[in-house]
Amino acid sequence: MNAARHRFQYSLRSLLILVTLLCVPMVWFSWHYQQSQAQAREIAKIQHLGGKIFYKRELQALKEAPVGTLISPPDDWYRRLLGHDFFDRVADASFFGTQITDETINELVPLKFTPEVHFDITLVTSAGIGRLLSEGNVKRVYIGGVRSEYKGLIELQKKFPDVEIIYHSRLHD
Repeated sequence: MNAARHRFQYSLRSLLILVTLLCVPMVWFSWHYQQSQAQAREIAKIQHLGGKIFYKRELQALKEAPVGTLISPPDDWYRRLLGHDFFDRVADASFFGTQITDETINELVPLKFTPEVHFDITLVTSAGIGRLLSEGNVKRVYIGGVRSEYKGLIELQKKFPDVEIIYHSRLHD
């Protein structure tokens, strides 16, 4: 009886080592979960302004799928538990034909988790796009059919040389 009771005793050092080993992955998990929640809030802002988002995994699946195939996101149990944003990163935000303006674009600043943004047939000018680029992690902007002057977009390219700015010929003069 006495020997069985002493078999399950641990030293304080063993307990501290065990707690430390458990804390390291929990810190990583906590940080990653906070990042996914921040991304989810950013996505909610984009969708509130009429934009659509595309995850990297979705775009990769579209590239690999045969033409005409419908792609639906996976509905795994762990995605339902932790959320889509825990496992996937946003690849693209698209504003096509939305009523986003220079004033409403301030709601998006800063975009930390969206590396690529499309503005097509919107009321945004180069000034609004400049505000978005100045405080975020946007690396590429596609612009078409926006209320922006060609000269303003050239100035944007000079001001933000690390950002790839691609514009269509449907610009308003």
